Amino acid sequence: MAAGAEQGVRTEAVAMVQRLVQRQIDAGHGVEGFARIAEGVEQPGWAQARTGAGP
Repeated sequence: MAAGAEQGVRTEAVAMVQRLVQRQIDAGHGVEGFARIAEGVEQPGWAQARTGAGP
């Protein structure tokens, strides 16, 4: 991501996806794959309610 930013490429979308992935990993869903991220987006409070993790 740093290389893109150095070239003037906007990285907000990539950073957002990386945060979503990390939230799912932190909630114990790392092995469930990318489809799990969609569930996190559809139900954004689910992981926090289940694990007590913050955003």
